[in-house]
Amino acid sequence: MVEDKMMAHKGIGDIVDRSKQRIEEYYHPFNNVIRSNKSSKDDKKEPFIKNHKRNNINSRNKFNRLNEVRQRHKQEEIELKRTKMNEINNRKDQERKYQQDLQQLEVDIDQLIEEEKDMNDEEFNEDEMNAYERELEEYLSQLTISN
Repeated sequence: MVEDKMMAHKGIGDIVDRSKQRIEEYYHPFNNVIRSNKSSKDDKKEPFIKNHKRNNINSRNKFNRLNEVRQRHKQEEIELKRTKMNEINNRKDQERKYQQDLQQLEVDIDQLIEEEKDMNDEEFNEDEMNAYERELEEYLSQLTISN
């Protein structure tokens, strides 16, 4: 148990020492010795391999992103074409509807003139019929009075 406390104390002491070292490096950067990356050939190979792997992964990610952008662009183009075709079709449908409405509203002038003449003839015939009915009623009333 005493050993555990000492180990814990030693662990805490290491943490404190390390944090002091980091503070020293942070606030006094020029006091530290500049380390060279050219210490050994093994050190050179390992970062190169890591960078190569990173580049390979990055190039795959880049390839995937480019494919995504291409696909998105294709989809946007397809959507634009669809909307354009829909607009054209809607416009044509509306023009057809307007043409049908126009044809329904168009009236032949000669037909209108004939209808007007017929209406005038009917009015004239109605006047004649009314006059004839009045004459008949007068005749009938005279007949009933004389009987």
